[in-house]
Amino acid sequence: MEPDYLQRRKSGSVDRGPPPICIETLPGEIQREIMLWLPSLGSLGAIIRTSPVFYSLFRREPKKFILNCLIIVLGDSFIDTCTAHAAMQDDFQRRRRDAMKLRHEPSMIWPFLESYRNEAKKLDDKSWRYSVSLEKAVQMATFHATIVEPLVEQYSSWAMTNLGTSVKPKPLSSTECMRIQRGMYRFQILCDVFGNRLKDHNISSNRPRHLGCLRFLSRYEPWEIEEILCINAFFEEKYEARLSEVSDDLKPSNHRFNGHSFPGEPEHAFDFERGGTRVNCRNFLVSQGLPLFASISRIHEHEELVNTMQANMLKHASEYWLGDVTGNTDMHERWETSYSERDAAQDEGRPMPFVGDDLNSPPLAWVLIWGEAYSNLFGTFIPRPLRLWGYIMWDAWRLKEDGAKEVLMREWYEMWQDGDYRDNLRAWNNRG
Repeated sequence: MEPDYLQRRKSGSVDRGPPPICIETLPGEIQREIMLWLPSLGSLGAIIRTSPVFYSLFRREPKKFILNCLIIVLGDSFIDTCTAHAAMQDDFQRRRRDAMKLRHEPSMIWPFLESYRNEAKKLDDKSWRYSVSLEKAVQMATFHATIVEPLVEQYSSWAMTNLGTSVKPKPLSSTECMRIQRGMYRFQILCDVFGNRLKDHNISSNRPRHLGCLRFLSRYEPWEIEEILCINAFFEEKYEARLSEVSDDLKPSNHRFNGHSFPGEPEHAFDFERGGTRVNCRNFLVSQGLPLFASISRIHEHEELVNTMQANMLKHASEYWLGDVTGNTDMHERWETSYSERDAAQDEGRPMPFVGDDLNSPPLAWVLIWGEAYSNLFGTFIPRPLRLWGYIMWDAWRLKEDGAKEVLMREWYEMWQDGDYRDNLRAWNNRG
């Protein structure tokens, strides 16, 4: 005798279970919850493009869905995104230009930065989060999706290639992605508030601006400052390569400048072998931030690259940028004038254990190089080769699996041997 299930199969009465549930048939409240928990702007865009039901739902509350998705993607860096967006606006840049002319720039910059610092305290306040206008939300989402996300991919590929291990890199974790995003948005704030976006004024024209930039940086934990400096190193290296591509085309002797009728070197020619011209032009380009860099990164046609680079460089630009702001001179001046709680933690040798890959705690690389004791040193006190593979961006598992831990400690030892500059600072601060 055949088993019951075979008899049912022959008769066509096999129990196939309940039919699959289509999310478009779910109750509206559940659909709304799905929309509010989408993990990326890409997934939000995909669902409203492919489903008329979800598109209709989106049309009812577009601002809420966009902002909620941004907050999920950015976490606490939502504040950095708001600040960067405000600083990029033409109105802010006009006010900054006018303040420069009157030499009142600090009185304009610091209230702006303080206002956004205070907003950080309201991040958990839903009424504040959703007070952002729809227009601003769309602009922020567009900037993130078209500029930041592609650059995060470029950066991670570049850094892991520079690490040079034989292990095939695994995809970014959420904390790694957020560290890189955070570094990029804060780098953009620096570019728009302290950089050379306004071509008629440069960062070296007024020394207090250096200290203002360092004052701004010092609000962050030192490993967070290193995130910014890793992004800066990425921009420097990429622009160096682009400058090499156009160097011959922009030489004063190039045939494109043969027709100039005025004496001396053509205004739009650049001799990168002369003095500090190459560094000046590179730093000027770097200090203009993410949008220009993203645009130049997408150029593949040589003549377009030459014209774009030429149009965005300034012959007499200053060479000063973040490497100088975080250099020995300005750092010592900060210690003299603005000794902080973080400096005290360093002098006291407070413990700094690795507590896991949390965005608010030091990553393993930072804990290892400083021997589990707090350090407020950054910039010139960190070996530059470490930034070329983004040492501060990676989770503990990647450092261990990819062989990066050995590279980290070797490059650290090559700079410092068995020395510790924190000991020098303790002696200097306690000199009586």
